[in-house]
Amino acid sequence: MNKENFKQLIVNDSIISESENSVVMSENDVFKLVSAFNEWLKNNVVREETNISVSVGTDASGISDETKVTVFKSLSYNKTEIFDCGKTFVPALFKSIANLNTTGAIYISSVSADSEKYKIEFITILGHLTRENLVEVVDLIDETEVDVSNIETECKSDSNLKFYAEMLRQRFCSHVNSTDYSRPLRGLKFVVYTGGGVSDFFIDKVILPLGAEVVEVKNSDLIYKECKNVSANIGIKFNYDANGFQLISNEFGELTKESLTALMSSLFDEETTILTNFKITSKLKQYASEQYNVSFEYDEDEAYSLAKKQTLLIENGVNCSLAISEDGYCSFSDNNFLIDAVYAAYKLILKIISLRSEKKTIEDILFDFYNIENQWKIYVNSFDKEGYIRTILTAYEGFSLKNSVFKTIADETSVRNIAENYSVELRNENNEFLIVSIKTENKEIVYNLLETTYDFLEKFKSINLDEIKYVF
Repeated sequence: MNKENFKQLIVNDSIISESENSVVMSENDVFKLVSAFNEWLKNNVVREETNISVSVGTDASGISDETKVTVFKSLSYNKTEIFDCGKTFVPALFKSIANLNTTGAIYISSVSADSEKYKIEFITILGHLTRENLVEVVDLIDETEVDVSNIETECKSDSNLKFYAEMLRQRFCSHVNSTDYSRPLRGLKFVVYTGGGVSDFFIDKVILPLGAEVVEVKNSDLIYKECKNVSANIGIKFNYDANGFQLISNEFGELTKESLTALMSSLFDEETTILTNFKITSKLKQYASEQYNVSFEYDEDEAYSLAKKQTLLIENGVNCSLAISEDGYCSFSDNNFLIDAVYAAYKLILKIISLRSEKKTIEDILFDFYNIENQWKIYVNSFDKEGYIRTILTAYEGFSLKNSVFKTIADETSVRNIAENYSVELRNENNEFLIVSIKTENKEIVYNLLETTYDFLEKFKSINLDEIKYVF
């Protein structure tokens, strides 16, 4: 494979084994790439004549184990000291760089739980190599062919995941004002889905030993049901890499990105800024500002770039404690800006414990957010606003009349759909914008109704749907 083909495999901060146009990395290509990373470390990290050392970790997939063999051969060929970190995840591997004083780290993982593709991430004490860094690595590739079959490898073992779990347990014990110091999570109940990845260590090595009750589900669709069955404090759905998560309330179901961000706003005791790559609705701005003195910054980049922007905000004097992406990836400033769902879960559980001392729950916080009037403002951009609003209302009346579930009442300024336990209204306000208003005592169905309304309105091009679009 030539260098231009290698560059086609760079996606965000990773090298993917196969591109969309079928550029495929062979065993020998992996060998050359790792050798180039070794050279890059010499040029950019090492400040004096010393041996290069690298920590290597994988996810739980077999394809990662196969690739690790080649990575070890390449590092051995370059006389690099190797620490085998076994099954792990990036935050624990990152911390191993400091713990072991290694020059860098390599993480190999499947792109997803059922994918035949894998990705390789290169890391230093400063974090992931960026796309620009990876291009520099590729430019250092030596085209010389090496027979890798007979290369012998030698490495040292490192229990970085064990150390990471121990760190979290110690933090729980030191931060929780509990009469049972060694089991501060006694009495708490969690429903957890690990996605078949490495996050099961959070159950086995962190929260169970500290006294929590845990229901682990194998099917993510069962989390909400189990949360209600056991009256869980929270349900946690980790993604495969344990870098992102979703939360499930036993009262409100799976949280939207808007309600998840509202909950995360409650974690901070001081005025702070949260960076997101989705636009914040006026409802969330009002809630977070009034309840927690939290403001928001927006940047459209993906999660890993968002974490880097977070550091830049802090360097410029903005107290940006959290960056959160629309897919539930969180990086905290007090956790080396690592994208780490396990650490986010730890912070959330600390909040749950704090609330328990006040005889409150997560639902109490969420109720305040959900209880804000279920009303969304849609700005009309048409030159003839009045006429365009009338057109939308007429179309919505026709759309509504096809649905036998509710009774439709329409006049010149509004269309209202009434069912047994809810109503949905679309109305004209001052010939300037449309209001979507949903009234129901059942908070679970609010967003289903809003999503249906959004799907109808999406075909109209001269309206701004941001207030609804960025809820989900």
